[in-house]
Amino acid sequence: MPVLSHQGPAAISGLARYESNAFGPDYQDNLFTCLFNLQKVTRQVLSQDGATFKVADSDFVVSDNKDFHPTDVVEDADGSLLIVDTGGWYKLCCPTSQLVEARCSRGHLSRS
Repeated sequence: MPVLSHQGPAAISGLARYESNAFGPDYQDNLFTCLFNLQKVTRQVLSQDGATFKVADSDFVVSDNKDFHPTDVVEDADGSLLIVDTGGWYKLCCPTSQLVEARCSRGHLSRS
C-alpha cells in the first residue's frame, strides 16, 4: 500500500477512527491523528481510489502553546472527541518539551 499521508517531522502519537455522526455525516469514518511535537490534532478524510485509498489532511485542533503535546485522541460515548495533552513534562528525547516554562507544565484532557 502506498503512503497515504506525509507528516514531515511530526511525532505521531495517537490515532482514532471516528464512528459517530455527532459532528455530521462528513466526519463519520474519518481519522484523527495527534502530532505530539507540532501542537496539533489533524483530520484525515479517506476516499477509495481503486484498490487503495487517498487522503485529504486538514488541521482539527491547533495550539500556539509550545507546551501543548497531544498524545491521544479517543471518541467518547456521546460522539465527542477526547484529546489527551501531556503538557511539557516529557523532555527526554523531545526537544520541543518545556520550551515555555522551566518547570513541568500540567497536561489536560479536552473535549471537542
